[in-house]
Amino acid sequence: MFEDKLNLYREEINKTLRELLKRLNNKDCSIICDAMEYSLLEGGKLLRPVLTLCVCDMFKKDFKMALPFACAVEFIHVGSLVHDDLPCMDDDEKRRGKASCHIKFNEAAAVLAGDSLFCSSFEVLTYAKEYGLKDEEILKAVSFLAEMFGTKGILAGQDMDMFLNIEDFKKDAKITVKKIAKYKTASLIKAACRLGAIAAKASLEEIEILDRFADYFGVCFQIKDDILDFKQAEKKEEEKLDFIHIFGLEKANDLAVEYTEKALECLKKLNGSEFLVELTKKALYRKN
Repeated sequence: MFEDKLNLYREEINKTLRELLKRLNNKDCSIICDAMEYSLLEGGKLLRPVLTLCVCDMFKKDFKMALPFACAVEFIHVGSLVHDDLPCMDDDEKRRGKASCHIKFNEAAAVLAGDSLFCSSFEVLTYAKEYGLKDEEILKAVSFLAEMFGTKGILAGQDMDMFLNIEDFKKDAKITVKKIAKYKTASLIKAACRLGAIAAKASLEEIEILDRFADYFGVCFQIKDDILDFKQAEKKEEEKLDFIHIFGLEKANDLAVEYTEKALECLKKLNGSEFLVELTKKALYRKN
């Protein structure tokens, strides 16, 4: 049942992403459009857009009405990955089992593709009117997604991750590494959940519960990423600012379980959250 629903969500997301790319395509900037398509399609888990759809579904609404919201979240996520991989950022040559965007194309194309994914995400949000959502709901989605992407969200975490002096970091490392995870990872997960709730016209109380869930789930997801990266790394990095190097592997595992349990406690207050409960548990025990 869980896998069937997960596959259904992913199929609808992938189909809509392809439709959106066709709609956004412009032959006069074909390299950027090709780089967007290369980065956006294939290989991703689609966790964030799945969260948007399953939250909408949880409130007994037609999840398809939230597809533009879900895809807009994925546009932001993938755009951030394209920029993260650049030599001036994390300098990664591989992404999702294939060459990073700047390796496949070039650095300038990757910068512009990321920029285009960011701005196109907000255009995509406006398409929700064609799916039956009202201007008021779209405006709420635009405002919150922008907030979670900007200096109160992803970009704040990236700033801290890149520019925080290591010695300053170490003074309060256990708090700081959690704060970075909340900004860099939990912010967009919160946006994904919130946009699904907006599409479903959830109550303020329900949205507040989902916000707390997303904070806990997002930090847990980042801890698990750090654990997997550590186990798979061929060379251990002494000064890497992540949960493993701050807490140690055993304590990081304990923290992942702790944050998962807190996330699950939030979901107990929401009817129809069975799929989200299962998704949260699977995120803790994933192998990649």
